[in-house]
Amino acid sequence: MRRRRASVRVALAVAVLALVLLAAGATAAGYVVEAHNQRSDRAHRLAAAAAYLEHGAAQAGTTRWQLALTRHLTSLGLRAQLTLVWPGGKRVVYASDGLVAATTRSPGRPAGDPSATAASSPSATQPTASYLFPLAQGSAETLTLDLYAPSLDRTSPVLVALASGLAALLAGAMLLIWSASHWLVAPLRRLNVQVDAIAGGDPFETRATSPIREVENVATAVAGMADRLAQTAENDARLEAERRLLVSSIAHDLRTPLFALRGYLDAIATGIGNPRERLDRARAKAQQIDRLVTGLFDYARADIDERPRLQAADLAEAVRDATAAFEFAACERGVKLQVTAHAHPSVTIERDGFERALANVLDNALRHTPRGGTVDVACGEDADYAFVRVVDDGPGIAPDLLPRLFELTARTSNSSIDGAGLGLTIAARLLRNQGSTIGAANAPPRGAILTLRLPLTVA
Repeated sequence: MRRRRASVRVALAVAVLALVLLAAGATAAGYVVEAHNQRSDRAHRLAAAAAYLEHGAAQAGTTRWQLALTRHLTSLGLRAQLTLVWPGGKRVVYASDGLVAATTRSPGRPAGDPSATAASSPSATQPTASYLFPLAQGSAETLTLDLYAPSLDRTSPVLVALASGLAALLAGAMLLIWSASHWLVAPLRRLNVQVDAIAGGDPFETRATSPIREVENVATAVAGMADRLAQTAENDARLEAERRLLVSSIAHDLRTPLFALRGYLDAIATGIGNPRERLDRARAKAQQIDRLVTGLFDYARADIDERPRLQAADLAEAVRDATAAFEFAACERGVKLQVTAHAHPSVTIERDGFERALANVLDNALRHTPRGGTVDVACGEDADYAFVRVVDDGPGIAPDLLPRLFELTARTSNSSIDGAGLGLTIAARLLRNQGSTIGAANAPPRGAILTLRLPLTVA
């Protein structure tokens, strides 16, 4: 399954959105956590003050205990007011500095009784928390504790929220920089190394990969270019080896007939032997040299004409035209040449190249067919292609030569003194250039059978 890639624009948009959401989330979380911590701290201090008072409620009226309560409340950052409440009245027992208690007379008690006064609200501010502590079992008097805490600091949560948002933004930016370095910069750096390697002609083993679509496309293009350049270099090396082999083999094949031709000419010039016989042999060697040079020219021409002009043609007519040129040669060799057209398929070929290829096949068949033998040429069509089959009565093809019969290297160890071998290589190249193929096999008890397959014309 092919892995999906994100484009640079999408990745950038997602990264920016993620940074914004991360900063906003961190800011909100920082504000909420700091506000919760402030409320928790205040609740803890209030609970500590209430526990202290509950522990010493029986001594609430003593000056010593009240001084100790003042120190404890100061350490907790709280203020408090203690009020003694009984049925029909109440009295302030203790009030922190800043809490001013106004007194009211309690009904049913004498005016001189100090306990006949009750405290009104010390301040317009409501107490932060209030607690009730019964003084003794069976007593109607109750001690009321009102605790006053400073208002929560609103600045601190805001500062913590801003700091949290900034920290999250910096962390997100660092993560984004790392991701860009890992997914964008590093692959581009590897691409740069690969391009330098390609420019220097050096191979590279691994290709750059990235989840970013544009970088991956460039990496794929560079890898494809490297593969194509490697294939081109391999083909060039193979062609160069073939050309060198061709030159060396042609030079070797030319040297023998040239040496013989010079010997015959020297014999004629000096009057040695029968001049008529020497002249015929010299003419035969000249014809052999002509075939070698013609084969070399045809091979070079087939190498150049890699883009022939294809057109529809009647295959049977093209086969008859190519075969007609060999009727005289077959007659001279005492070989019967017969053509059979099973059908008249329309094929898409470059006719001149096809006839040259078929001529090379026919020449090869005639040279290997002994006197009195037959060369059969048949054409027709199958479901997917048209075909031309050439069957001779020669000795057949050596089994070890069949797989590489149409390669140039096959002729070095199998070419005879007359330079045979280039013709089939040229035929294969001419057919390949126009989308056709050629194959060879043995057909006992007869000789070899060569089959040309050509593309049918699409209606």
